[in-house]
Formats: sequence, structure tokens, C-alpha cells
Amino acid sequence: MKPLKTILLATIAGLFINTATYAQELQTKSSKTVTEKKTTVKTKKIDYENRLALTEEQKKPFKDINKKYSEKMKVIKADEQGDKAERQKAAKALQTDKDAEVKALLTESQYKTYLEIKEEKKEAKKEKKEAEDQGAK
Repeated sequence: MKPLKTILLATIAGLFINTATYAQELQTKSSKTVTEKKTTVKTKKIDYENRLALTEEQKKPFKDINKKYSEKMKVIKADEQGDKAERQKAAKALQTDKDAEVKALLTESQYKTYLEIKEEKKEAKKEKKEAEDQGAK
């Protein structure tokens, strides 16, 4: 009877350690993902500024425009009660307004680059969505 208790206790301890280790791995992966996302966002902002070759006078207004429209877009996306088509229409109108403000701030060459970057981001988002859809199947 004593060996049976020992085996049972060893099995329970093993399961407990395995569960704790697995939970710790998940927590580590989760915190890495958040850190990686923050780093990626910062890198993208720096890349945007570098590729557009913003002057010192343009950097703050450009940042302010992005922040303003980002906050407005969050409000639109958060409205889950409204019609999806209406939200998309509002988001598109908001993007048009943002583009007009950015165009007024940037030179013709910079604005062309801005549109190219937007298109690249759109394609990357589309590819990511397709990859997620493939993974879900």
C-alpha cells in the first residue's frame, strides 16, 4: 500500500509541476507579445518619419494629426452597437479627412510617399488577414 501512495503522490506532484511550468510559459509568451507589439509600433512610427523625410517643423503636426484621427477611429471601432456598414462609411470619411490634412502639411513628393506607405500597409494587412484565415481552416 505504501508504494501505491508514493506513486500516486509522485504523479500528482509531477502534474502540478507540469501545469505550473506550462502556465509560466504562456505568461512569458504573452508578455513578449505585448513588448514586441510596442516595439513594432515605435519602429513603424520612426520608419514613417524617415521615409517621409519630415522636417523638424513637420514632425509635431504630423504626429498630432495621426493622434487626433487615431482617437477618432478608436471611437468608431468601439461602437459595436451601430451598423457595420455605417461604421465603415464613417471610418472611410475620417480617413479622407486625415489624408486632406496630411496633404496640406506635406510636400507633393512626401505625400506621394505617404500614399505608397499607406498602400503597403493595406497590402500587409490583407496578407495577414489571409494568413489568419488560412490558419483558421
